[in-house]
Amino acid sequence: MDSLYQTIINSLSSGMITVDSEGIIISANNPALVILGYNSDNEILGKSIRDVMPDSNGNINPFMESIEKKTALKRREYALKNKKGDKTYLGITTSLIENSNYEVQGVVGLMTDLTKIKTMQDKLKQKENLAILGEMTAVMAHEIKNPLTGIKFGIEYLKSILKGNDDAIESIELILKEINQLERIAKDMTNFARMPQINVESFDLVDLIEGKIKIHKPEADAKGVKMEFTADKNVPNYNGDPYLLGEVFNNLIINSIEAFDGDNDDKKIEVEIRYDENNSLFTVRVRDNGIGISEDNQKKIFIPFFTTKRGGTGLGLPTVQRIIIAHNGAIKLNSTVGKGTEFIVELPLLSGEG
Repeated sequence: MDSLYQTIINSLSSGMITVDSEGIIISANNPALVILGYNSDNEILGKSIRDVMPDSNGNINPFMESIEKKTALKRREYALKNKKGDKTYLGITTSLIENSNYEVQGVVGLMTDLTKIKTMQDKLKQKENLAILGEMTAVMAHEIKNPLTGIKFGIEYLKSILKGNDDAIESIELILKEINQLERIAKDMTNFARMPQINVESFDLVDLIEGKIKIHKPEADAKGVKMEFTADKNVPNYNGDPYLLGEVFNNLIINSIEAFDGDNDDKKIEVEIRYDENNSLFTVRVRDNGIGISEDNQKKIFIPFFTTKRGGTGLGLPTVQRIIIAHNGAIKLNSTVGKGTEFIVELPLLSGEG
């Protein structure tokens, strides 16, 4: 009978976990293990559900909430990083297990993986937000560039008539340097404002990324950073814009090289590309063991004009995100302060590829 029961619950499309009145896991079906990133139920049986699905940022564990409030929950949304480090969004419904005296003996919960739906919703929202930001940025860039041209012309004219006045020339040179910085910002804003035009061609994504790594290897070597690259065998060609995607991986590799302080003796950057044939998905990971990014900054890192770099415009990663979204892809971030950062780029195999 136990074998039949286990076969039945493992055949469910939803994850199913049962906990006792203390929140200790007493059973978990195969879909639940897949969702949570575990290979065997032996890894979680006997553990507290709070250890497997911790409370964080107001994200209350639905199983413990059911036990503490002695009530069933319907379709409670819950987000967590699973055992493999992937951000996962779940819809969880719980039911109470009661004895004949209606005392709570435990909770059984059904969980549905909402990650793909949530990702699609986020993509649509990002596209809408980026379109609005693009329009605003175009106006701002135009308003900056117009007077800047006149100011620069006037300053250069002053420089020409003040030859011989070293103090004045030195001050003018400083002003021109700042104007050039503003021009660079305005140029970056203009580039960001334009939705990337994809010039599609079939190309080897492995060769593209390996080429970018070779370009940046001397810089990495000079800073004592070891770079490693791995790729699946027989990764198919990708249909997209090699120039724009080259800029994406340029940016991510440079960010990783700059992610180290002087205290780390084992500086390492790992770049890997995988192809999931079942889901027709290319996944590129750029991982470093640098200083990491705080949780607060992780929320802002793709917001235009946000930067922690001196002299940065804050448009590098937002532009990267726009390019990836234009390829119907997604970019994710995992980071822990003091341990490092991982950017995950997912690019679907589009029709006509392969």
